[in-house]
Parts: sequence; structure tokens; C-alpha cells
Amino acid sequence: MRKLEHDVELSPEVEQIAKSVTKECAGLPLAIITMAGSMRGVDDLHEWRNTLGKLKESKARDMEDEVFRLLRFSYDRLDVVALQQCFLYCALFPEGISRDDLIGYLIDEGMIDGFKSRQAEFDEGHTMLNELENVCLLESFDDYNGCRGVRMHDLIRDMTHQIQLMNCQIMVGEELLDVDKWKEDLVRVSWTSGKLKEISPSHSPMCPNLSTLLLPCNNTLKFIADSFFKQLNRLKILDLSNTNIEVLPDSVSDLMSLSALLLKGCKQLRHVPSLKKLRLLKRLDLSDAGLEHLPQGMEYLSNLRYLKLNGCRQKEFPAGILPKLSSLQVFVLDDWVNGQYAPVTVKGKEVACLRKLETLECHFELFSDLVGYLKSWDETLSLNTYRFLVGQWNNDDIAFLEFSGRTKIVWLCNLDNLNCLKFPTDIQELVILKCIDAKSLCDVLSSQYTTELEYIEIVLCDRMESLLSSSWFCSTPLPFPSNGIFYHLKDFYCYGCTSMKKLFPIVLLPNLLNLEMISVERCDKMEEIIATREDSVVGEESSSSCSSIEFNLPKLRHLSFVLLPELKSICREKLNCSSLQNIIIRDCPKLKRMPLRLPVLDNGRPSPPPSLKEIYVDSKEWWESVEWDHPNSNDALLPFLVVGGGARLLEEERDEEDVEDNDDKMQYRVNADADSIFTGMQGHLLFPKLMQNQFRALSTLLVDFFIHFPSCLLDYRVTNFSIYELQNLIAKCLCLHLSNDGSEIQRAQELSEALWKKRQYFLILDDLWDTYDLEKVGIPIQEKGCKLILTTRSLKVCRGMGCLHKIKVEPLNWDEAWTLFMRKLEHDVELSPEVEQIAKSVTKECAGLPLAIITMAGSMRGVDGLHAWRNILGKLKESKAKMKCSALQQCFLYCALFPEGISRDDLIGYLIDEGMIDGFKSRQAEFDEGHMMLDELENVCLLESFDDDNGCRGVRMHDLIRDMAHQIQLMNLPIMVGEELLDVDNWKEDLVRVSWTSGKLKEISPSHSPRCRNLSTLLLPYNKTLKFIADSFFKQLNRLKILNLSNTNIEVLPDSVSDLMGLSALLLKGCKQLRHVPSLKKLRLLKRLDLSDAGLEHLPQGMEYLSNLRYLKLNGCRQKEFPAGILPKLSSLQVFVLDDWVNGQYAPVTVKGKEVACLRKLETLECHFELFSDLVGYLKSRDETLSLNTYRFLVGQ
Repeated sequence: MRKLEHDVELSPEVEQIAKSVTKECAGLPLAIITMAGSMRGVDDLHEWRNTLGKLKESKARDMEDEVFRLLRFSYDRLDVVALQQCFLYCALFPEGISRDDLIGYLIDEGMIDGFKSRQAEFDEGHTMLNELENVCLLESFDDYNGCRGVRMHDLIRDMTHQIQLMNCQIMVGEELLDVDKWKEDLVRVSWTSGKLKEISPSHSPMCPNLSTLLLPCNNTLKFIADSFFKQLNRLKILDLSNTNIEVLPDSVSDLMSLSALLLKGCKQLRHVPSLKKLRLLKRLDLSDAGLEHLPQGMEYLSNLRYLKLNGCRQKEFPAGILPKLSSLQVFVLDDWVNGQYAPVTVKGKEVACLRKLETLECHFELFSDLVGYLKSWDETLSLNTYRFLVGQWNNDDIAFLEFSGRTKIVWLCNLDNLNCLKFPTDIQELVILKCIDAKSLCDVLSSQYTTELEYIEIVLCDRMESLLSSSWFCSTPLPFPSNGIFYHLKDFYCYGCTSMKKLFPIVLLPNLLNLEMISVERCDKMEEIIATREDSVVGEESSSSCSSIEFNLPKLRHLSFVLLPELKSICREKLNCSSLQNIIIRDCPKLKRMPLRLPVLDNGRPSPPPSLKEIYVDSKEWWESVEWDHPNSNDALLPFLVVGGGARLLEEERDEEDVEDNDDKMQYRVNADADSIFTGMQGHLLFPKLMQNQFRALSTLLVDFFIHFPSCLLDYRVTNFSIYELQNLIAKCLCLHLSNDGSEIQRAQELSEALWKKRQYFLILDDLWDTYDLEKVGIPIQEKGCKLILTTRSLKVCRGMGCLHKIKVEPLNWDEAWTLFMRKLEHDVELSPEVEQIAKSVTKECAGLPLAIITMAGSMRGVDGLHAWRNILGKLKESKAKMKCSALQQCFLYCALFPEGISRDDLIGYLIDEGMIDGFKSRQAEFDEGHMMLDELENVCLLESFDDDNGCRGVRMHDLIRDMAHQIQLMNLPIMVGEELLDVDNWKEDLVRVSWTSGKLKEISPSHSPRCRNLSTLLLPYNKTLKFIADSFFKQLNRLKILNLSNTNIEVLPDSVSDLMGLSALLLKGCKQLRHVPSLKKLRLLKRLDLSDAGLEHLPQGMEYLSNLRYLKLNGCRQKEFPAGILPKLSSLQVFVLDDWVNGQYAPVTVKGKEVACLRKLETLECHFELFSDLVGYLKSRDETLSLNTYRFLVGQ
């Protein structure tokens, strides 16, 4: 139960099954953890029962087999082949592997394929690994570099080896040292961080199927003989990274199937042979290798998508190669060779030829190269990762740089004549070093390129006088903070800028809500960090309006001001910094005031921010001389003071003060929580307000009636109703009985009189598709106090109905759409900023359409991972549905056959007949699987749940979703639904399914013999006016699998049905006028036969030949005893129901117990034993292998 992580209590039925599943795990902790993980989040009874059934079906001989049986079951529950392949692939790495390395291999292997970008491939990979972790088949860990990785438990890995022995032979670890184990059927070989020293000339394995050879981090490996690769012609992936080989054998040049060659960190490597023949190569990694020269033949690698390498001591990347590598998605040109900084430059115009790039890290020697490359950008180019080093760099300059982990970086060094240029709009990190020509940041980039900046570092720029110039603020007003200048700025570092006097203008403060760190050092002329109002660029009018303003910097954690001899002020206004942790002020002798405003407790005393850790200053005397907004602030902060780099002052006094102030601090924190709760309550009230605004015009029309009248509200969904049916619906709401025998005019008069007596009412007709004559229906809309409201997708209907007010419902605006999305997402915890941004993009893709928003939010309910969100956004943009398997897609599309909805049991019955649910040993298991599929479709809002007239659960589609389903089927499986089948011309040759439930079909004449050779499904139930079907109708429907004529009034089933040898389901339930069914002898594939409540005189001939029959319901056809000899031949029966009623009359028919006892697969049995001995005989035949889920025995006279 702990590993199941279930938020709500299990129902008694599910809990009982969960206990049985636990017992099956035989007390084995790993099995319990794995099974619980695979069932995490599952509530449905059917899915639990389905799992238990499958688990019991697997058998084990001993304890080891028992463990593998349970683990194999969790593997089998992975319903996507790529997911199973990914899981098995992980067995190659006993010590685990980083996620990024593993996903890289999966892409190389082709297990992740069909995506337009490498980012999308990685998102798919992370989504797959998340799923494997969620079901406990993989474990998560952090490697020594802090990177996320995955690994397998030893037993799970052993299980994967057993599976692969049957399909895909692998060899892992030091066993590859044994030459005899290199068998011909080997597919993959792996030994990571091993002790392999050399591969000698005597070893030339004949492994024609070997596709993968992974030997990374074998640090002792120095030599591989040329003969080794001679017979490995199908090798796709070769990884020799971080080995000490000096020469890559020339025979590698002939591995023409190679898709990945990985030689990262081979520091001793001096030679790589020509790559000219490796035309299929997609990934080449030579980073941090010791090559003297770039390999020959790189210009022929037209399929290359990934290239990492260093400059091999060449100062410039060879011209002419890059334009030929047009498929490149990743290009990283490393500036380091064996730990030494050795920059190699590349020309901007050559890089500009790479139109598919997603990752680019390179060095432009000239500013003009960067300008040339950036000018080539357009809307089709979008880099996910870039790092541009521009200018002349040396080892001393590199020492100033910190590799922050950000993905979009521009570093400028030793440049002059800088001109403001078009930077990427999403730049995150900007470093400016020794750029002597720049007087402010405005000389480098325009304000529109600062909105995503998170990190700014300005170092040794002697001529820079201020961070920003007034030109940014005078020409246009400052944008709203959420999309304005520096809104995302987190870290600002300024060092050695000897001319700079002022840093930020005060007008910029409202934008710095995400600022976490300010560090200013060795700026000799710095006087003010945040410019005073008098010096601000916003003008006198703004200045006067700023009096007594307090500014919030809610995320500021670190303040550091060192060696600023002229610094007099940090800020003249008050600053609220509730997250402050560290303050460093050293060698700032003229600074006499701190602008930080501390929280004040109820007793009037200031309280330090709860996050504060330490304050570093030069001396206690300076500290005591500093002025604060509150006179007691110095004392309140004294316990955090560190003087001159030593220990804190007054450590013991601080402890005593903490005890004394405990009550006050607690009160302050409680008040803060209460405020956040109040804010949360306001958020919950937002959505109704938005909806009120959305339908303001409609509210104006209705408000008087809703407030002032005791109205009768009639709301009906009207889709293809006749006037007669519409009259019945309205009358039912009024508790009015209309004459069934009366004419429409007479019924309209009765209805009109009843409505007139109400005096005030609303009649809402929802989803109107056609016009109605209201007078013929009996709706007196001219009466005062009576209103008719209709909804429709057709303006033509509005006009045809004579509507006085036509209100077009516009798509939701952004705020309404986002609120609806978040409400339907039902997310318990706050989304991370990255996920929230993607969620907003998903919402925008829904274009303000409520149904699309609800459906998308439902499909992402419970999803937290960034990669899964990014993955679904990519797929959404490519118009791909998020469904795991084809069976689920088929089930979804099948529901489009039933516009008014269908009961779950009836639908699942069809899915079993169609073979969409198959491979289960029991009908109960098939139904459990069906309910699971429908639950999943409901959970993602593609189906809606409802209860039918009998209280049975059903499913149906929204009209728009059904329209989409029809469009999909037009491309693959043409269907015909509803009265369009009355038109003979619509019966096309490519028709696959036809459905019209509760229609008005009267007969199918001899002239209609459709030539639909692919028709597999014909569903015509509840066509109560259907009395005749010509024999010719079925003549050319040879592939028909399902025929449902239930609850029609046909008298004769045509003899041509006897020749439908592909028929798997024949459903004639409730055909009370039916007198003849032809011989069933040829229908050897028939699995379901339903003749219950039919009016047959005799049982059909040939039933004894139906050896595949699994489901049989029928009455006795006025025969007192079920014919002997038939049941023993129906050995596959799972359901046998012998009805005792014929046309409403009790007409019992008996069956012999010994015959029923032959049916060993029965799950449902309802029958009549005339003698008690028949019951006894049947019950004696039962043993542990027989278990009826449902039975009803009538015994006696």
C-alpha cells in the first residue's frame, strides 16, 4: 500500500483484489514494489481484476522462476513496443547510465524515430523513461556529475536477459574477453568502465548481425587490431569514448551501416581513417580527443545530424565542409584540446547554411561573423541551445567565465566598434569582457532582446558609464513587467568598470521581480546602485508621483558590494527583500544608509527576514553608524553580523534573543500564511466571473426571467428529432400525456394549451441542426413571459427559426481559456515555470475553443514532467493524437458509429466481436480490458459518460469530437451512419462499417444488392419499422463479421445469411416477429449468437457445427427440452443463457445437467433443470477449474 501511493481509500472490491495480487507476489519485496508501481493510480475494478487474472495465468516452477514471473508480468503490461525495447536496452548498462546518454543511443538505434527535431526525440525519450520509472522497472539516480540517470535492479536485469535470449542476443561485461562467446547471433555487446587492454589481431569475430558495440570508459584500452571490424558489416553504433586508443583501425572506414561513431575523450587518439564511405553516419563525437587533423571525407556525410569536435590545433575550421552537412541539428566546436584553451574559429556565412540547427556552440573571431550569422535568421530558425564566443580570447579572459548551465549564451570579448545588432530574442546569458568601445549596454543590444536575460556579467569595460542609457526609456514607455526589460534577470555581476557611476535607473525596479543576486566590485567611480529620482530618466512628472514608494525585490538573495570607494547610496527608496540570505559590504566607506525595510511585528519591533543567514562587513563601528528605516534594525540584525571575515558577533546573545522573540516571529509567519489563503480563495472565485463576462449578451436577455419569474426551464438536446418526438420530450417535462393516436395538429394544440397555462417558461433547444415550425410543434412563443432559446452551429437555422436575437459565441479570450484549462487540469501542486510556459502554449493551440481546452487538459491531467509536456506540445502542433496504442484508437473511432451514445456493455461486446479486444482467456477479462479502455478515453475527455434509460452506464461523443472521428475514418475506414444509408448511391465499395440505431428503415428491397466487399459491420438495431430484407442484399457482403438486427420486426432472416462464412456475431435479440433463421452450418467462425426474446418456432439448423461459439442466448422456441447432443459440441461456450419466456409468455425449456457439465469454459449460466438430479449431476462435475461469475438455476416444475 505504501508503494501504491493511493490518495483515496480503495473500494472493498478493489482492496480484495489488491490483497490477492499481493499474495501472488509471495512476500518478495522487489516483486511487491514492481507490481505496486505498475498499478499506481489505477482505481478501476475491471483493470485490477484484469491484472489479477493475467498474473494467475503465468506459472512458475521454483522461487527464481516465481520472481521472474512477477517481473515479466510488469514488462508485459508495457503496451508500446518501443517502451519494451527501451526497457530491454537498459540491460546493457549494469551500473546505470545517464538519461541523456541512453536517449542518444535509443535515437541512434532507431527506437525513437519519426520526429522533426532532436529536442522532440529527447522529450519522447524522457517520457518513455518516466513511464518505466513510474512502474518501478527502472530506478532513478544521480551520477557523480549530478546528472539524472537510470538503472535496473539485478533481478530485473536478469529477467531482461532471459527475454533477450529468445529474441535479441546480447553480451555484457567481461564475458566478451572469452573469444568463444562471440556467437554469430550476437546483436549487442557492451562493457562500460571495464578493464579491456587490447583487441589482438587474432580476434576477428564473425558476427554478421552485431549492430551495437559499446566500450566506453575502458581506460586501459590502447589498441584495436584492424582485423577486428572486418566481419562486422552491420555495425550501427560504435562507442569507444574515453579509451586510450591511439589509432582507430582503417577497417572502420568500411562499416557503411554505421550511424554513430563516438570517440569523445580519446585524448591519445592521433588518427581516424577516412569517413568518406560512411554515408549513413548520423552522429559523430570527437570532442576532447587528441587528433592532430580533422578526419578526411567529412564533406560526404550528408546525413550527419550531430557533430561535436575540437579544432585539432587548427586555428580555423576548414572552409567548404559545413555547407555540405545540411542535415546537422547539433554542431558543437569545442575550444579545448587536452585541457588547453585552443580556440578555433568558424565563418558566420558557413554556419548560416545549416538551416536545421538546434544546438550551436562555436567561436566567431570577428564581430562581423556573428552579425552575418544572425542576419541569416528567420522564423524557420530556432536554436534550443547556443553559445557564441565572439572576439579574441585567451586563458586569462576565460578565467572570468563561469559555466552556468544556461543554454542560450553570448560572450563578447576584446571588441571595439560595437554596433547594436539583432540578437536572438531568447538570449539568457550575456557576458561583456574588455569591450572598450561600449559606453552602456544599449551600444550592444536593443531593449527587445533583454526580456529573457537571466544573467549579465560586465567585466573590465573601462569606458562603460552606466548600464542603460536614457534612449531606452524616453522613446517608448517601459513595457509591463511581465514582458519587460530584465523581467527574467536573476544574476547581475559587474567587475572593474572604472568609469561607471550609476547602475540601474529607478524606473527599472518594478521589472526586477526575479532578481536573485547583485554583485558589484572594483568600480572606482560607482556612486549609486539604483539611480535617484532626480537622476532618473522618467522626468519630473514621474518623479513627483514616486514619493514614498516602496519597491519589492521578492527573490533577491545575495547583495555584494566590494571595493566601491565612492558608493554613497544603494537606493533612496525603501526596498522589501523578503528572501534575502547574504549581505556583503566591504570597503565602501561612504555608504551610510541601508534602504532595506524589515518586517515589523505587532509589538512594533523589526524582525529579520526568515531566510537571512549572514551579513559581512568591515567593522562593527561602521555597522553601528549605518542608518536604517527603523531605529532598532541594527540590533535586530546584530546576531547575523560577521565582522572582518571572522565568526559572528554575539552568538550567545542571538540565541537568547531568538527565544525571547519566538512568539513574535511565529505571529508574523501565521499572518503571512493567512494572507496567502485569502489570495487563494480569490483565485477560486475567478472562473464564474469570467464566464459571466463571456456570456454577458445572453445574460442581458435572460436576467429578468431568471430573477423575477418562477420559470419552468425545459432543456433538450435536439438532433434529428421529428416533430412527434419533440412534442413527446416537452410533454414529458410538463408531466403531460399526449395522445399517441392523435394527429400532430391535435397534439400541438394540447401542448400549446399546457404551455399557455404555465404563463412563464423557458424552452431551451440545444444543438439544433434543422428548423422546426414552432406552431406545428405547439410552442406559443408570442405569449408574454415565455422565451425560446436555441443553440446551433448553423446561422441558417437561426434565420430559419426567426430568432430575434442572434448571439455568436466567440472563442474564449486568453484569461478565460487559461482559467478553464487550469481548472480542468485539476493539478494539486503549482506548475513549475517551465511547465507553465508550455501549458500556456498548449492552451493557445486550442484557439479558445472550450471543448478543445477541456479535452487537452483532461489528457494532461496528472502529468508533471517537463519533457512530457514539451512532447505533447510538439505532437499537438503536428496534429497527432495522444493515444498509446492502436486498439485504443480503434475503440475511440468505433464510438463514432453511435451518435446518441451506447451502453458500455453493448459497446464492449462489439469490440470483442471485432477482435479489437482479443487474446484473453475469459470473457470477464475481455470486459475488464474494455472498461479500462473506455475509462482511459473518458479520462482524457474524448468520451463522455452518461446513464441510459435503464440506469446502465454508457458513453457518447461530443458532436465536434465525432466529426473529427469521421474525418479520420474517411482517410482509412469509411463508415456510414444514420439515414444516409437510405440512399443507394452512398453504398460505396470501400465501405467498412454501417450503423443506424433507432432509425426508420422499413425494408431492404430486392433491387438493393450492395457491392461492398470490405463491409465488416452492419448495425441496424431498433429499426422497429423494418419488416423485410431481400435475400439479394447479403449476396455480395462476403466479409461481413457482425450483423445486428436486434429489436426489428423482420419475420424471415434471408437464406443468403447462411453463406456469410466470415460472420462472428449474429444478433437477433427481441425480434418478436421472427419465424425463420436459415441453417447456421457454414458459420464455423461464429462466436456470438443472440436469439433471446425472439419469436422463432424452431431452433436454427446446424447449431451443432458452431464449435467456436462462445456466447449463446436464446429461448426454447416452444420446445419443452433443449435438443440433446448439441451442447457437448459447443465446447468453447463462455456464456449460455436459456430464456424461459417467448413473446411475454412463460414457456420453460429444460436442459440436462450432464450436457451442461460438458461446457468447461462457462462463466455465465442461466438455465432450467426439471429434475433435482440434473442440478446435482451438474454440480458434481464442477472442480477448481470451473468458476461461474454469474448463474441462475431454476430447478423443478
